[in-house]
Amino acid sequence: MNAAIRFSTLFLGLLLLVGCNPVRPLPPAAAAETPATADAAGTVGLTYVGPAELGSGDSSRCAMLQIDNRETAQLTACDGTLTKLPLPANVAATWQDAVDRFGAFTYTTPSEEITFQGAGQLDDPVWQRALLTWASVTRAELAGGQSSATAQTALSWNLGQLPDTPGVCAHLTVLFYGYAYAEQRSCTNSNLVTAAEDWLGQTEMEQFDRWLYGFAPLYVNDNYLDGIGASQLPKEEAAAVEEWAQAVWTRLAGLPLAPAVTCDDPAAGEQAYVNTGYGFCLLIPAGYSVVETAPNNYSLVAGGDIMNHTAPRVSIEVSPASDRTFAEIAQQFVNDFVLAGQTVTPENMQVDGVEAVLLNNLPGQDTNRRIIALHNGSVYSLMFAPLTAEAEPLYQAVLASLRFLPEP
Repeated sequence: MNAAIRFSTLFLGLLLLVGCNPVRPLPPAAAAETPATADAAGTVGLTYVGPAELGSGDSSRCAMLQIDNRETAQLTACDGTLTKLPLPANVAATWQDAVDRFGAFTYTTPSEEITFQGAGQLDDPVWQRALLTWASVTRAELAGGQSSATAQTALSWNLGQLPDTPGVCAHLTVLFYGYAYAEQRSCTNSNLVTAAEDWLGQTEMEQFDRWLYGFAPLYVNDNYLDGIGASQLPKEEAAAVEEWAQAVWTRLAGLPLAPAVTCDDPAAGEQAYVNTGYGFCLLIPAGYSVVETAPNNYSLVAGGDIMNHTAPRVSIEVSPASDRTFAEIAQQFVNDFVLAGQTVTPENMQVDGVEAVLLNNLPGQDTNRRIIALHNGSVYSLMFAPLTAEAEPLYQAVLASLRFLPEP
């Protein structure tokens, strides 16, 4: 049976619980491979010695944790106190997967040591470090009698709304020892919908290990990679983490992700404006400011002066579609803004690949034009004024740079 299938639903649920601070592995040290020994009771599959025991001065270096192939854990204190207990279902599943996948090795850091006897083939140092971490976390959880999601999660990454699946977002969770969950969660409350899971592949693990041990923690909005190194991750490397997370999620889930949305970089004389709350970004001329005139209404005005009605300006209003079709929304805007007896023919167009309608030469304090677009259940109404040759560059610049962001 596939190792991924054997992981219990209980363990997946634990990932969503709030736990204590992560138990972090130490930086990598040189590894030497030696076979584990067997005794009359059966092969000892894992022996883990933790920091307190190695530093105790006891030459016997008593084992904090032993697990054998009967799926029984044994906790030993340095004073000889022995506690023997059956492995919880989630730990037993992880253990058996590790026995099937990884070979025999001994791996030592200045304060920890693991000796492992498995039936598999993998014995690369990245996996030895990973199993050392698993043993450390497992020992702490068995001793404390409870599991901690945060003690195991090294990467948590939101990947945006899934295409053609309204309200469902992609999220990747990767544990310190290289096991990953491609989750589908509610975009509004993060409740788990479903998940696919498996170990990282060798190439994926090598890259993950390099980031984890080589760099300090990385935080991007609500995403994080809990690195234990000292150096800050370079900007280009941060972008690579996003791409890596997308590739791992897609492999595990077997589903496409929505194309990544990239806001345009400002050129000379431009500045970027990003509104993640209402899901859009654009470029505006230098000297312009965005003023929030209502909770869902933003004005792009020269010098930030909303009373300036002579300079070109843009108003952006975002409102819920409320289950209306785009045709119904467009007709409502015609009813609201086209006066009786006035002839305005709606013009079909696209804004950032999204279906939109243009209403031109509308009356008001200044003759203006409106563009209406529907994206992710929200109606975007853009009003441009006045209709003058001076205002045309602002109109073209906003339309060319407007990007609709995935639902957070």
